[in-house]
Amino acid sequence: MGDLAPFAKIPMQPRAVSKGDIVIDNRAMSKRLYLVTSGWFYAYSFLPNGRRQVYHIYQEGDFIGFEDMMHSKNAFSAGALTAGRICEIDIPAINNILGSHPRFASYLYAVSSLNHIVMMDRMQSIARQNPRERVAHFLLEMANRVRVTSKFHSGQSGNSLTFNLPMVQDLFADCVGLTAVHISRTLTWMTQEGLIARPSRTLITIKDEDGLIELASYRNRYKRD
Repeated sequence: MGDLAPFAKIPMQPRAVSKGDIVIDNRAMSKRLYLVTSGWFYAYSFLPNGRRQVYHIYQEGDFIGFEDMMHSKNAFSAGALTAGRICEIDIPAINNILGSHPRFASYLYAVSSLNHIVMMDRMQSIARQNPRERVAHFLLEMANRVRVTSKFHSGQSGNSLTFNLPMVQDLFADCVGLTAVHISRTLTWMTQEGLIARPSRTLITIKDEDGLIELASYRNRYKRD
């Protein structure tokens, strides 16, 4: 934990956020950087045809806007999937910390690099895979992330994991480049095939993880080889 000690020196302004709030608008000229302390958030942009593409899902402990540190403004907008809390970080202060604490800087950039690789995997899935494969890939991405970041899951039992996925089907669809109808049909098919179960509207149980991995040709980037 010594490598993270400099983080305590960074000025932060905490605030509560309601579900649906926009926390970063990429049209604004000012740049923002936040730390998520609770809740779920997402990064997105709108395409020229008006459709929305979701790039990243943020959970507790994630930075929103860190990938834009070297730019004059934020590249993507960010909104709240659920109610939560965020801390706005003083950007000049964190720049000073990064410059004077290289081990801390290396840690943050390593996390940012991992997130970038995960996003590249999903973009490849969107470009090259069919709907069932895309949905399987995204569910595995979320499940494996929950394993290392979230306090809310039932733990593993054999090849099963139940985790929270608090997103409506429209937003799920925008994560994988499909329609809400495709999402509904694919989740129903996966349930019938015994790959997943849905204990409630916001819960997913991975019942056959090996089957999903084979379907999606998925590589777990959160697991060290």
